[in-house]
Amino acid sequence: MNIGGVDCVMVEPDIDYYQDLAAHALLEVIANALTHSLTDPTEVYVLRWIAGRTAGIPEFAPIYTITS
Repeated sequence: MNIGGVDCVMVEPDIDYYQDLAAHALLEVIANALTHSLTDPTEVYVLRWIAGRTAGIPEFAPIYTITS
């Protein structure tokens, strides 16, 4: 794909809400299949940030930036 003279690649990352396989399957995969939706990366970012704060681990600092 070329945007404004710059060669670009479209990437659709798979970021999951749940680490547990059963929760992932029931609450994310099946729910997304029924609603024909995708996982929202901004929700994942917030959930991981909250989980890190609760667990007292270093702040979640991913290598990506979310823009609108």
